[in-house]
Amino acid sequence: MSIVYEVRCHETGDGSDYLIKVFHTRRRADAYIRRRNEEHPQDELYEHWYVKKTNAIK
Repeated sequence: MSIVYEVRCHETGDGSDYLIKVFHTRRRADAYIRRRNEEHPQDELYEHWYVKKTNAIK
């Protein structure tokens, strides 16, 4: 098994949590979130995007 980094979103209003995208490095996952937050800063009021390290399913 290999390690992947899931970018996930947790929505404050309804408590939902879902997968956005998968990356092979933590650095790229963090950069994706940073770039997205810069483009849509107002979304941070009700969404929290984070990285989850997990095993890839082959």
